[in-house]
Amino acid sequence: MLKNCPAAYLFLMSFGALMIFLFISPIIGVWSIYFETALHILTFTTKVICLFFLFIAVVDLLNSIHLRKHIH
Repeated sequence: MLKNCPAAYLFLMSFGALMIFLFISPIIGVWSIYFETALHILTFTTKVICLFFLFIAVVDLLNSIHLRKHIH
């Protein structure tokens, strides 16, 4: 299904990683302040990467729709 949309596949992978970081942050946060800080940095970085891949996936989708209109 996502074979022709690598940007969407990368977005879903980064979104999955973001969800994992968000779900484990309350558990890891009580162990140590260093783990909590590192997890916040990873979460922020993953959010930026996820937004970038979302933007690229939308551009790719709009490009494919535009190409289909010109072919037919």
